[in-house]
Amino acid sequence: MYKSKLKKGSPGRRRIRPTVRGSSPQRELCLAVIRGFLAGAGTVTLMLCALSVAFANTNLPLSWIGPAACVAAACGSFVSGLVLSHGVERFRLLSGLACGVFYCLCAIGAGLLSARMPTADGRNLSLMAVLMLGAVAGSAAGALRKGGSHTERAR
Repeated sequence: MYKSKLKKGSPGRRRIRPTVRGSSPQRELCLAVIRGFLAGAGTVTLMLCALSVAFANTNLPLSWIGPAACVAAACGSFVSGLVLSHGVERFRLLSGLACGVFYCLCAIGAGLLSARMPTADGRNLSLMAVLMLGAVAGSAAGALRKGGSHTERAR
């Protein structure tokens, strides 16, 4: 039977249902941000666990804990910027910068919530710089990587 001959409520007519997983740009951006955040948080968690085992079982000086945690945060922001830049189509470096700004605001917020006023001393500024540079370097690496989901264009 042809569709034109079917009545509106007849069982032979197919209804087009809206898809649950629409591919709107806002949804893709939100999923890329969530994936980037989870990847960065997972990286930091794994690195901090490995560092805690290393510091507990070796004779490393305890004064290295702060710089080691800063390196773990830098690796996490790098991975987060890399995953985020792979998930967006345009403005990849800007997405890494936004990721770094977000992590810096999180560090400032954590300092405020711990009833400690964030000061502009060398340790806090180096953490902010490492978070920003790690995320921007990760997004630059993601933008330069070949074979990404949005890098192949039809010519």
